[in-house]
Amino acid sequence: MTEQKVRLQIDKLTDKVIDFTMIGASCELANAVRDMIAIGVPVARIDSVLTITNLSLTVEEQWAAVLRLLPIQVKPKDGKSELAFVDQCNCLHGDCAMCSIPFELNVKHETVGDDLKTILASDIHFSSSVFDCTIPDTLQDQPLAVLSRDQVVHLKGFVRKGLGADDMHASYFPTANNPSLRAPPVVILDQKRLATLNSDQLKMLVNTCPTKVFDIEDTKLVAKRPQNCTHCGVCMEKVTEDCKLGEDETGQRAIEVTETEPYSLYVEAKPGMDPLYILEQALTSLSARLQQFL
Repeated sequence: MTEQKVRLQIDKLTDKVIDFTMIGASCELANAVRDMIAIGVPVARIDSVLTITNLSLTVEEQWAAVLRLLPIQVKPKDGKSELAFVDQCNCLHGDCAMCSIPFELNVKHETVGDDLKTILASDIHFSSSVFDCTIPDTLQDQPLAVLSRDQVVHLKGFVRKGLGADDMHASYFPTANNPSLRAPPVVILDQKRLATLNSDQLKMLVNTCPTKVFDIEDTKLVAKRPQNCTHCGVCMEKVTEDCKLGEDETGQRAIEVTETEPYSLYVEAKPGMDPLYILEQALTSLSARLQQFL
């Protein structure tokens, strides 16, 4: 296994976004970091839902699906405790105060008239002696369902910590909205072989590129805008098949598009998640998984 000395350079950091560059990282390592950001960050979500009473038009399965997608913020009251994974908790049953936080949703529409009552995320109440459990402020007014007169919804359940990588359920991932991995493209042109092409063939290569990477300067094909390259491979296909310029004795094509370091990642955190926390936890999860192979 080749040792890689990687340095992270944070290019942009806000309360919602982190954009950073991995200097010295291979493509495989950069991809692994991206995967861990999406599915390897531990998060707290509503894990189980018990229906006490449900007279609304929303069936039990829909209630479970809606509640499980709500982001939950958990903070220890003593500043030290940490919500444990169920399978790592000493209770072994997944129902103690250190791994499970009870919640309750109990709403009844008693208003006289035909008005509908909207159930909001803020109607969910958590009860824990160890943790402060809340829904992010930006989602407090999120509508969950509506009730007609005399309709009642009474649900109970638990908030638990999980990982998307463990396939517990979809609410645990992704923790970030489509973390995008970027690498600056490098367009390599074999000018000696391209010089054998006529002007019509060069124009064909220029017009073939959907993102207009190429131009013609002094009768030469040049990569004027390599940053626009999307690695579609059309130029390499055309120069090989239409222009009859195959690989040389070293296996090099007349036009080659490759990737190079450094790789960059743009991460947009979901509500209630700190982007820097996502990065730190993703690296911790990746380190733990790598240790299993060493």
